[in-house]
Amino acid sequence: MMKKKLTRKKSHHKLKDRTTCWAVVEMCYIGLLLLLIILSAGARMTEDRAYLTYHLRVVLSKSMEPAMPSGSLVVTQNTTIGDVQKNDIVTFKTEDDLVSHRVKDKRIDDGETVLITQGDNNETIDREPVTAENIQEKVLCHFPLLGKFLLTAQKPAGVAAVFLTVVLMLLIRYFVELLRMERRHKDVE
Repeated sequence: MMKKKLTRKKSHHKLKDRTTCWAVVEMCYIGLLLLLIILSAGARMTEDRAYLTYHLRVVLSKSMEPAMPSGSLVVTQNTTIGDVQKNDIVTFKTEDDLVSHRVKDKRIDDGETVLITQGDNNETIDREPVTAENIQEKVLCHFPLLGKFLLTAQKPAGVAAVFLTVVLMLLIRYFVELLRMERRHKDVE
């Protein structure tokens, strides 16, 4: 009889440990989803997608692979040409767009500091040197595939998918809790 009670206690502790672990994972997941939704909404509302001096960018091309795969979420910070070093990844303005490439060289041309840049996946350096007027930001870090998620989450179907995922997680949690309560009730009898 005593052995049976000990076995129940051990299995109860294992169940409790699994429950706690599941709850932590669930809360982290929901927290991450909410954070991404907030960041996504904020990035949408601010014209230059800036939070103080930090910016969120999404890598759309393969020019920086494998260092920054297409679809990565990139966190950048405002910078000046004087703060940039060789091998830094910088974001600069071109005629059409913003580009993030690696600095291959920093030199002085006609009394002006310029940066020679190149995409890691490109065979040649960029046509035009980056000037002080064109430099925008320095890349601090990137998160592979997170940018694709953010871009998707900004679309109506993406918002619905994120919402349904959270609801599904909460429903699963609710039914697991119901089953657990039923087991406890049977154990008491």
